[in-house]
Amino acid sequence: MKGDELHVQRSAWRPTHVIEETKTRASKAPVPVIPVLTKYLNAHRNGSSDDAFIFTGAKMGRPLDLHNLANRVIRPALKKKNIPWCGWHGFRRGLATSLYRMGVEGKTRQSILRHANIQITENIYTKPVSEVSKRAMAKVERAFNTKLKAARKKAMSHKGRASKKRG
Repeated sequence: MKGDELHVQRSAWRPTHVIEETKTRASKAPVPVIPVLTKYLNAHRNGSSDDAFIFTGAKMGRPLDLHNLANRVIRPALKKKNIPWCGWHGFRRGLATSLYRMGVEGKTRQSILRHANIQITENIYTKPVSEVSKRAMAKVERAFNTKLKAARKKAMSHKGRASKKRG
C-alpha cells in the first residue's frame, strides 16, 4: 500500500489455489483506498512488507482462505442479523451500485473496480437500488457503527485498566 492506493500484485482465494498474477492488466491498476481503511489495513499488516499478502491465516501465514472466512465468520454474523449472504462479488456489486447512486461516472467506477471493460461494470456490477435495499444498507451501516463504537469503548477501557495497574 502506498499512500491512498493499494497495489494488487496477486490474489488468492484458496491457499491451494494461489493466483500469482492478476487476471488482466486492468486488475493490476492501483485501487483507491479511503484514509480510514488505509489506517486499518496498515495496523492489520503490523509492519509486514508491502509485497506480503495482507490477509493471512493464523496458523501458517499463508493467504487467508476466503471460503473458510465466509463460512466461519461472515455468514454466522450475517445470520444473527437476518442479513442474507450475497457472496464475495456482492461487496463489489454493492460498491459499484453505491458509486452509481452517488453520481460517479461510469469510467471512474470501471477504474475503481479495475475492470478491463466498462460493459462489465455497467451491465453486471451496477444494479438499480430499491428503497428496500437502501433501508437494509442503512441498517448495516448502523450495526457497523454500533460495533465500531463498542470496540473503541472496549479498547479505551483496556487502556485505562492497564495504566492503573502500572500506577
